[in-house]
Amino acid sequence: MNKFWLLILLVYCHSSSGALYIYENSQGKQIVTNLPSKQSGHQLIYSSDPTNTLGLTQKIPPLDFDSKLITWIKQASKKHNVPAALIYAVIQQESNFKQNATSSKGAIGLMQLMPNTAQSYGLYDIYDPKKNIDIGTKHLKRLLTKYQNDMSLALAAYNAGEGNVKKYKGIPPFNETKAYIVKVKQFFLIAQENNSLL
Repeated sequence: MNKFWLLILLVYCHSSSGALYIYENSQGKQIVTNLPSKQSGHQLIYSSDPTNTLGLTQKIPPLDFDSKLITWIKQASKKHNVPAALIYAVIQQESNFKQNATSSKGAIGLMQLMPNTAQSYGLYDIYDPKKNIDIGTKHLKRLLTKYQNDMSLALAAYNAGEGNVKKYKGIPPFNETKAYIVKVKQFFLIAQENNSLL
């Protein structure tokens, strides 16, 4: 998320009592507005309107996992200087908080770390939830630093690999990666707004 976009969001949230809608157009640009849009090519990625009928979840789903996970998320957030809501959002999208999740590509655990990535940080017990969160967050922080806190690029690299971000000189043109970025950002915004534990 770039600083200009975040500034607009913060100003809007503090200056208006109306609903907030965030759309992404076909060029990948994000539009912040207080009015719902039916314009072709505008994809709704966030709405603060609890009465909307556009299919977005307004509240964080009930926490159905050990409360220690929230503690570990907060610890990793403080240690690596990454927003707890972002760590939460990545875990929600990557594994839906299933500690033993393993993808068809071999990604493991809550933050779906590839074994080579985990081992490059010295982690071999990848299913250990606390260590998985810690190293996943450390990796995410490295990506955020590398891409100058551009959340979209960092998430693209987390999902598709740094090589693909370099190859395509930006977000790779993969539907999976583009959808991944949108979903994580949506979870991130909702977590910031609704989850008092983070």
